[in-house]
Amino acid sequence: MYEQIYESASLNLYFNNDTAIIKMEWTDASEGLDAEGFKTEMLNYINHATDKNAKAVLTDARHYAFPITPDVQEYIVENILTRYDEIGMKKQAFVVSSDFIAQLSIEQTISDGEASNLKFKTAYFETEKQATDWILYDKIANKANANSNGN
Repeated sequence: MYEQIYESASLNLYFNNDTAIIKMEWTDASEGLDAEGFKTEMLNYINHATDKNAKAVLTDARHYAFPITPDVQEYIVENILTRYDEIGMKKQAFVVSSDFIAQLSIEQTISDGEASNLKFKTAYFETEKQATDWILYDKIANKANANSNGN
């Protein structure tokens, strides 16, 4: 079960202690962010993820509307995505936005991070359930394998 750990006009953060998933939920107000406001929200996110020792992030970007410029993309790769390895973040799932331009900027930022040899996996989904199932798949598969091996 998710517990809310942060709230602003443009971003809500939730954490599930059972799964170690941090959930980012962007609001329509994200459209009004400037570059500095977006960076501040991303720092709030990564600081909470670090404090909670999150192992995966589920980003609900269906209401996300801030197009990430190349300068901000670089900032995110250098200051947010690089911290994923430090905290043991393994997966990042996106529930995608209907705003095509904003969606492209999200995908480009993640591609830049992957090009930097970061070690987390990223995937995009249409529903939160699909995203959560993908994040938890390894845990479920490992548990099933352990049970089938008599453990």
